[in-house]
Amino acid sequence: MENSIIIENLLANTKGRNIRLYDTLNIDELGQTMCAFLNSHGGDVLFGIGNDDRQTCIKRDWKNKIQDETINKLIPSAPITSNIIEYKGKEVLLISIWPGARKPYNFKGKIYVVDYDSIKIASPRDLKSLRSDRKISEFHWERQVFLGTSIEELDHQDIKKTIREYLKKQSDVDNMSVEDFLLRLGLIRGGNLTNAAIILFATDPIKYLPQSKIRVTVFNTSKSGKIILFDRVYNGNLFRNIQSIWDFYDTQLRRGERISGLIRRKEILPLVALREGLLNAIIHRDYSKISSTVNVEIYPDKVVISNTGNLPETMSVRDLKKDHDSILRNPDIAYICQIRGLIEMLGTGTLRMISDCKENDYPLPIWRSIGDRLQLTLNSIGHRISNDGISDGINKIIDDGISDGISDGIISGVSDEVRTEIVRIIELLEKEALNTDSIVKTLKNKSKPTIERYLRLARILNMIEFKGALKSGRYFLTETMKRKVSKMKFQ
Repeated sequence: MENSIIIENLLANTKGRNIRLYDTLNIDELGQTMCAFLNSHGGDVLFGIGNDDRQTCIKRDWKNKIQDETINKLIPSAPITSNIIEYKGKEVLLISIWPGARKPYNFKGKIYVVDYDSIKIASPRDLKSLRSDRKISEFHWERQVFLGTSIEELDHQDIKKTIREYLKKQSDVDNMSVEDFLLRLGLIRGGNLTNAAIILFATDPIKYLPQSKIRVTVFNTSKSGKIILFDRVYNGNLFRNIQSIWDFYDTQLRRGERISGLIRRKEILPLVALREGLLNAIIHRDYSKISSTVNVEIYPDKVVISNTGNLPETMSVRDLKKDHDSILRNPDIAYICQIRGLIEMLGTGTLRMISDCKENDYPLPIWRSIGDRLQLTLNSIGHRISNDGISDGINKIIDDGISDGISDGIISGVSDEVRTEIVRIIELLEKEALNTDSIVKTLKNKSKPTIERYLRLARILNMIEFKGALKSGRYFLTETMKRKVSKMKFQ
């Protein structure tokens, strides 16, 4: 997707913000600037555009050099992202420095701060203020520990995946244990897991923090008197919830058609807008309240995503439509998501949503502040569940538990072709657990992407589950489905 809108908005909103424009690379100057921004409220550094708006050429190796010689020299580990973006026909390098939550930060053993428009070494008074900020941040909800928890409560597969991504950008270490990683990132304190660690990685997070769940509801109409066609609460950790909801999007959101002249063409969903909207709700929600929720409501003509936790007092809905400082409610959670590649550039997600909707001819996103909640509406996106179709089976699963195995009730409303393939998948997995490639090879007549869609639908219906590592894991029937299939055989 074209990201030049991010640069345009950044250059148009420099007042009162930490922004530096450079046409050459000076490692020490950059490191000092980054350190000062971390100890302030964050900021941006842009290479390839001078203060006179003149564009210059950047070198491709600058990004890696900056990572090795500046970012990796900042202590403690710093939340910084860097991206090469095409702007007006030339490449520019944008480095976004997040507001540091583990102040004071130092570069090559020295602590730097912002002093109006300049950078200076921190004075004793500055150090006192930074340490005060650090103490306040330690009381953030996500940094509080949940007593009696340990790393055995966590999904080590997800953690190891995160470690692999983290090590790609670290020049000072090439291997790290699960415990070392959690300690280094501040997710273990005093031998106990922090709330952030539980939200991110727990195998059963609602056991400790019931507010971690996410609810997805599908309605038959946008008007009053609407009927619920699908209603499910996702209880996994942050990464598994995101994947589950994304799977649901993939199988159940409607891709309509539109006539353009004499040509009928399929609509392309604004996937970036859908992704960023979901991520923003999950990452920026207020988890401190036990009643905290993220709700995804899907209607025939729109998707509405809302989360507990309104915008900071210094921000308004209008600010979301331009480049803005991102005031992180959950910096530790956000940083881990950045490591995993879920966040590209801080404070730019809403701009990418707007750009994506424009590019794909969808109405612009609408944000509303309602009480203690922030609500996002993406219009002209619907669902493909009909009142008398697959929703009958879904409602039965929700209301009565798993229905009678692979009966017509579960998959009614699905085309005969899809029904047949799902039945074949269930029959295969009844005999043995298989990976995707084995299922594709056995079924033969369908492509891998098509089979993957069927598998996602079967997982949504709680017929099957995936166990093991991403590359070596396999699909199994759920225990409930095994019982239902067995019961059906002996009736």
